[in-house]
Amino acid sequence: MTQNDIGVLLDYEGWIKYYLRGVRSCAEDIVKRAWAIDSLLESCGQKLEDKPSGIRKNANKLLYQLCQTPVMTINDVAELLESTYQTAQKLVNTFVDLEILERADAKQRNKVYNFRVYLNILEKEFTG
Repeated sequence: MTQNDIGVLLDYEGWIKYYLRGVRSCAEDIVKRAWAIDSLLESCGQKLEDKPSGIRKNANKLLYQLCQTPVMTINDVAELLESTYQTAQKLVNTFVDLEILERADAKQRNKVYNFRVYLNILEKEFTG
C-alpha cells in the first residue's frame, strides 16, 4: 500500500461528505415519492366523492389497501371487505371505470387488477 493509498483511506471528511450526499439524494427521492403518492390518493378520493356513502366506506378501505398490495384479485377484495364476491366485483368495476385500477392480465377467471398509477410512482426515477 502506497502513501497515496493510505491518504485516500484516511480522507474521512471526503468519505463523510460522499456518504451524506447519498443520504440527501435518497431523502429527496423519498419526499418526492411521498408527495406524488399523497397527490394520487387525493385525486382518487375526489373521484370517489360522488359515490354513495356505503361504497365510499369500502372504496376508502380498498384504496388504502392498494398502497400496501397494489396487485389484487376480486377474491382478495372480497376477503379484505369481508363481503360477497359480487360486492367486491362491483367495487373493482367502479375502480376500473374511474381509472384507479386496471386489468393486469387477459384471463377470464381469477382476473388480476393493479393500481398502475401507484406502481408507476414507485418505479419512476425522480431526478434533481
